[in-house]
Amino acid sequence: MKTLDKDDIVEVFNKLIEDNGETTSLEVKKVLRSKGFWATQAQIGTALIEIAEEQDNEWVYNGVHRTYNEPDTNMSPTSVLPANAALNKLISGLKPTAAPRKAADPVDRLPLPSGNPGDWRCSEKDHSSPLYFTGSLTAPQARYAYALQTGIDYVDVRSSIVS
Repeated sequence: MKTLDKDDIVEVFNKLIEDNGETTSLEVKKVLRSKGFWATQAQIGTALIEIAEEQDNEWVYNGVHRTYNEPDTNMSPTSVLPANAALNKLISGLKPTAAPRKAADPVDRLPLPSGNPGDWRCSEKDHSSPLYFTGSLTAPQARYAYALQTGIDYVDVRSSIVS
C-alpha cells in the first residue's frame, strides 16, 4: 500500500468537487483506495474538515454525512440522496433543515484560559487534560480544535457545555 499524505487527499478532494460540484469523505476514501492508498473513514473525515477550512469550502450535514462543495455554492437537499423516485418526491416538498456551515475562525480554535457557562469543555475520553473553547463553535468544531491543540485523535475527544 502507498503512504497517504495530505496532498493526496487534497488532490482527490478538489478533483471530485471540480468534476461533480460536491463530494463526501466516503467518495474521497473510495478514490484513494482505488489508487492503492489505505485510508480509513475517520482519517479522511478529519482531514476533510481541515482541508475545507483551509480552502474555505462550504459543507452541509444531512444527518448522515457531510457533503462538501465549492464556496458560495447552493445545494439542493436532494442532491445527496440516492436515486429513489418516491423518496425524492417526499423530500422535494421539505425545506432544508441545515444551512451551509462555514469553517470555524482559526482564532476560535485557540483554547480559552478558563471555561464560562456556554463554552465547550473538551478532554480525552477518560476526561483528563481538559481545555475550554468558545461556545460559538459547534461540538465537532470544539472537538477538532482540541485534537489540533493536543494531538489526540478526534474520535478520542469528548466535549460538553460548561454550565
